[in-house]
Amino acid sequence: MIRPIQPHQTLHSLDDYFRLEFLPEAIDRGLSNDRIGELKQAVFRWKWWTEKGRESLTGEKDRTVSPGLGDVTPQALSEFRRSVIGQEIPGRDGKSRKVSPRSLNKTLQAIEQILAAAVEDGTLDESRGLVRVRKVPQPRQIGKLVIPDETIAAIFKACDVATWPDSAGSKPIDPPSFWRAAVVMFATYGMRTQDLIRYEPHLRPIRWSSIRPAGINPSENGSIESPLGWLAWVPNKTRGRKSFPLCLPITPAVGHWLGRWRESFAPDDQSAALFPCPLSKDGVYGQWRRILAEAEAKPRPRLEFDADGNVEESSREYLIKHLRCTAGTRAESHGSTIGYTGVGRWITGHVSNDVFERHYHGQERPIFDTLTTLPMPTGILPTDTQSPMRLRVVG
Repeated sequence: MIRPIQPHQTLHSLDDYFRLEFLPEAIDRGLSNDRIGELKQAVFRWKWWTEKGRESLTGEKDRTVSPGLGDVTPQALSEFRRSVIGQEIPGRDGKSRKVSPRSLNKTLQAIEQILAAAVEDGTLDESRGLVRVRKVPQPRQIGKLVIPDETIAAIFKACDVATWPDSAGSKPIDPPSFWRAAVVMFATYGMRTQDLIRYEPHLRPIRWSSIRPAGINPSENGSIESPLGWLAWVPNKTRGRKSFPLCLPITPAVGHWLGRWRESFAPDDQSAALFPCPLSKDGVYGQWRRILAEAEAKPRPRLEFDADGNVEESSREYLIKHLRCTAGTRAESHGSTIGYTGVGRWITGHVSNDVFERHYHGQERPIFDTLTTLPMPTGILPTDTQSPMRLRVVG
């Protein structure tokens, strides 16, 4: 039991209370690493704001030299919320990022959780009650779209018209080969767009060294052997918090089209990006939209209603990222037919990192069986590779 602070003592700052009392207990009770990371980010943001950010963002100096835990009031949090939303502020990693509504709401919820613990253990007087701050309304999320198989087939065929990228440095590129292989990989594994096709310099692309040879799963807990090899990488979104890799088997379709792409591109070495291209978001999505136009691939309009109940239709388009939810949905659907449930989120890496690492060994067989027998849209799977791989467990 944490010893309550006596009234004559100076209350901890939020940072001190978190580090000295909240965090050790949270670790002892098994709070996930992802949640601990969110709490640390929240405490960092609050400390930055009280020490530097409040003055730089609002022009007002904080009236307290070192705000104590008791100074973290609903009024102070409301001011914090108003001044940081939409602003670029530093994070724990030293990089400045714009604060989105979703990110700010996570920060506010984390601070509320810490304050609730302080009330519960007696550090804060319970008469002040639980702190609750109005959250920031989030903009309407772009709806997840699952691309039908016949549309994926049309998109794959339309890759023939691709003309970008046509070079990587001094090396020429065959754009149709580039896009065919990329579409097949996105539709199979559901990685995030810039894990595969990077257009921002601070992100890390999957490289040829991520294509591991035939043999036993390269994961430290792996035991299954794949005759076509493995794809192993750490997603950009999670590598800063945990570097446990996704290790997924190369499927017949991926192996075929990736092989065709390698023959046409001939990378200089294993450190080359798997899909090198100029760092241009406009280039990536301009070519993607030209492929969609050739394929005549367009989702149905979203059916909406205005305040008076009148029907409104809003047009939509398929984005590369929609292949992520498509891959997860296809894997989920196929996995259920062979006795596995929930496998889609493991393949796409939607589970939290610490959960993924702890339970990967138990999910290895469902992941392998689902991917290596996954039906592909017409025209993608070569006719000579229709039979599924044989499974051999080693050890």
